[in-house]
Amino acid sequence: MLNMAGIWIDDLLHTVNPRAARRVLGTKGAHILVRMPEKCRSRRIATINSKGEPFYCLPCGNYHYFGPTETLYEDEKEHVFINATEFDFLLAEANRQFLHWR
Repeated sequence: MLNMAGIWIDDLLHTVNPRAARRVLGTKGAHILVRMPEKCRSRRIATINSKGEPFYCLPCGNYHYFGPTETLYEDEKEHVFINATEFDFLLAEANRQFLHWR
């Protein structure tokens, strides 16, 4: 069986059978871009965050990509945005990693 509906598979299954069991547990992977000092422009990190999940810091033009988060998400799939808690977590993790690898 192939899932061609992605994160909307549960919605699709419920149109056929309203009592169909849930198949997808949604997680939200938030990311941010941060302008780093010039001396850090080539720095990159692939590691594990304080929750034991993958964490990356990768150059992206004049910015660095930080992320992702792995947050349980059960709201509307069409309106997913980063929240303040996730933003603060990503900045704290970036600081933790740079202090650790300094």
